[in-house]
Amino acid sequence: MVRAGKARRQALLVGFPQAVEAAALAIPHDFIIDGEAIGERLHAFDVLSARGTDQRANGALDRFDVLRRLLAGCEGGALALSVAAVTTGEKRALHARLLAEGREGIVFKRKKSPYAAGRPNSGGDHLKFKHYETASFLTGAVNDQRSVSVMVSRDAAGGAEWIPMGNCTIPANHRVPEPGTIVEIRYRHAYPGGGLQEPVFLGVRTDIGADECTADQLRYKAAA
Repeated sequence: MVRAGKARRQALLVGFPQAVEAAALAIPHDFIIDGEAIGERLHAFDVLSARGTDQRANGALDRFDVLRRLLAGCEGGALALSVAAVTTGEKRALHARLLAEGREGIVFKRKKSPYAAGRPNSGGDHLKFKHYETASFLTGAVNDQRSVSVMVSRDAAGGAEWIPMGNCTIPANHRVPEPGTIVEIRYRHAYPGGGLQEPVFLGVRTDIGADECTADQLRYKAAA
């Protein structure tokens, strides 16, 4: 765990919630975990090291058991253990519940697979099955009715070309981002001519640069 209240992604220092830092410091052991911060809570789903022992070569199921024991007593706090399912019945039930709740998706891992950094890809030991898509965008103009225009880039002759992808409403519990802010948006499909189907604002990204807001992230609506 990074002690200075910062977390790293792609060699960038990003903000780290103080509530998560306090919960981590309350654990009397050194550890390095992988997870996703949502608001003031970190949802942990893997462990790289615990009590001075490297866990990355161990199987996914064994690592999750180490993570579960490491976070015992943290239930309901700022440092939370992600939900896991092992049997076929448990997996089907969890997938059905996440789908009914409108969650982003579910990640499947081979039980004996070692730790691998980065986003899960098809064909490997990890598979992310998404109910809808998410991508990073650069904001443009701030519009009326609490919405912002968003765009992505693609390579073009002479440099990057920014492609307008429509507007996204900002919920009342979020501050409207300034132009030039990187944001994460959930959507069903992207349209080849520009625009997103059912865009939902998820939050501001401070851990990546504008060079990651590219068109090749997008999943386009199939032609009829």
